[in-house]
Amino acid sequence: MVIHTRLRLIIQQGFKSDKHKYVSMRKMLSTAAISMSVFISCTTTRVSDTKGKHTDGPIEVAIADYAKTNKQFKKEKVFVVTRYDTLYKMELVKSDSQVYKWVRGQIYDRILAVNIISGNKQFSAKMCPTHALEIRGKLFYWWEEGVAPTSETMNLLSKYNLIQTDIDSRTSLPERLTDGSQKGADYFFCRNNIYKYKVVNTTKAIGYYEPPYVGCDNKE
Repeated sequence: MVIHTRLRLIIQQGFKSDKHKYVSMRKMLSTAAISMSVFISCTTTRVSDTKGKHTDGPIEVAIADYAKTNKQFKKEKVFVVTRYDTLYKMELVKSDSQVYKWVRGQIYDRILAVNIISGNKQFSAKMCPTHALEIRGKLFYWWEEGVAPTSETMNLLSKYNLIQTDIDSRTSLPERLTDGSQKGADYFFCRNNIYKYKVVNTTKAIGYYEPPYVGCDNKE
């Protein structure tokens, strides 16, 4: 280290000098010590700043906006969150048996979506959500494939009475207890910039209506 080399040279020169130069050496040592202190302090600050930075995902961005702007946030207590990484335009087509059915059509490759809707439902311990977030006395929960719920998540779900206590209960997902006419909030994000999004409040499911233009092809 450069500072260590400088100190060693100062010490070597000091022992060869007279009393006057020895006093000068002490001043130089003090200056070097102060320089080292400043250097270490600056380095620590930069590391601390780097560790403090984080990036939210589309779910967290959607929840933050929902809690701030959606009227349902004040009326309800629990909200279900669903992320759609791949969006399809659902098309009604006639099959060979002359029966109409919905099939996947166009892919919206530049956007992804997050749906938020209120609804209380209980889960068995084996099928409970993997994530839960509490904001101002309200709970948001969702699933992430390949992730197990933490003890903190389980505690939050228990707090809002969302875990079945019946030992003989089935492990399948219960039906969502929501009003069919209730509007959900659909957030459409640019895949390359999640802070660029549009919100649609609707009773229709994602894919069954034309998503809004978000402007993901515009360079900013």
